[in-house]
Amino acid sequence: MVGLDKVPVGLGQDEIVAIMGPNGAGKSTVLKAIMGLAPVVAGTIYWNNQELDSETYEMVAQGISFVP
Repeated sequence: MVGLDKVPVGLGQDEIVAIMGPNGAGKSTVLKAIMGLAPVVAGTIYWNNQELDSETYEMVAQGISFVP
């Protein structure tokens, strides 16, 4: 199991963000957790000040996408 510790990310409205880092840094794990493809054991993910717990296909309608 891959673990992440304290990954605060804040985005402004209409911002496009890229996550960069070396192999094994957790980039894909963060994105998978946001999209619901990896379990979030502790912590909370928010989108538009609301807890994000939608199905992956519903997130796309909210403007969230994951392009590996």
